[in-house]
Amino acid sequence: MSSTTTTVAERHTGFDLWAYIQIARVDHWFKNVFMLLGVILAVFYEPKVVAWSKLVPLVVAVLATCLVASSNYVLNELLDGPHDLLHPKNRFRPVPSGRVRPAIVKTVATTGDGVRELVQAIEQFRAHSASATATRRRERSQNRLRDIVSARLLSKIDERLLTAMADRVAAGEIDPYSAADDLLAKRTV
Repeated sequence: MSSTTTTVAERHTGFDLWAYIQIARVDHWFKNVFMLLGVILAVFYEPKVVAWSKLVPLVVAVLATCLVASSNYVLNELLDGPHDLLHPKNRFRPVPSGRVRPAIVKTVATTGDGVRELVQAIEQFRAHSASATATRRRERSQNRLRDIVSARLLSKIDERLLTAMADRVAAGEIDPYSAADDLLAKRTV
């Protein structure tokens, strides 16, 4: 990788799912529907081949074609990325702008070159994934716990008292924070 690719001002940080969708060119998948013309032609010549049992394999075939086409687009984007840095418009594409940062490790099977770097990259990815997964799990647990505590606290407050306090807040007699403190102090144990 040349030094130009690592010093671009437009580099982004974080994960940008939309950038990955962009390089897969999902918006081009509609073109793959044209492969169904052969199926339509076959049905026209041989109508008895039509069966509902053929629908799932047909959908899988179209999806597989879309994924193969996307993989070609992705490879093209990755290979063109360094050259696109110098282009006035293309430098804002996901790869040259840094929104997609592929971890590419070159290895040579016959000599073993790059295998150590590959193993290291895999270990780094696993460590990052484990850390990110633990963080997401902790955040989900914390949010769920907040929901449960809120629901349980709310269930311990007399509905009439809650309505009366809401009326006082609406009338401007008391601010919502003081009302909440009063409600929590008066909750049934």
